[in-house]
Amino acid sequence: MKTIQIRVENLVRFHASLARALSETGISGGQLNEIFSTYLRAECAKCGIKITGDEIVHVGVAEEATELPHPKLKRLRLGYCAREGCESYDYYIHLEDHPGVDWAKVSEKAHQLATAMKAEASQDEKRQARQKRNRRRTRVVAGLFIVIALLLVSFLTRHGRLPFTKKPHKYEIDPASVRQQPPR
Repeated sequence: MKTIQIRVENLVRFHASLARALSETGISGGQLNEIFSTYLRAECAKCGIKITGDEIVHVGVAEEATELPHPKLKRLRLGYCAREGCESYDYYIHLEDHPGVDWAKVSEKAHQLATAMKAEASQDEKRQARQKRNRRRTRVVAGLFIVIALLLVSFLTRHGRLPFTKKPHKYEIDPASVRQQPPR
């Protein structure tokens, strides 16, 4: 039997990477379900509440908007211990011996996949934040452009000209009509 200590907020991600690592070794879907339901269990390091592999799969597969049937599953989805009031940050994943599965290699591969998934999620969050900032900047620039355009139109309608342009003279002076002053 192999025991792995993992942070509770990474439990579902590690479980998904464990499933991926197992499937890469050639284990089919039916065997994977059997392994997760029979040979894998998790328990809180502090309070000892036990979570089955099926419950972890249920949390991992359910979409964010889907209502989970049990409060402990809801807490796991949020990254907390399944027991209400437990402040634990760690879970132990117990991997029972199974013929044809080298848990050391599979868990190492799962750690690598989980790290890659976490890095990818971090990059995705950064990209989404950058897109959100760019959308906000575009809206601000468009808003400023609209305000400036409205101010120009308002000035044009009130004064009959654009700002910073010379006001046309109403009267023109004929240079021939102006008398020259004698030189001194």
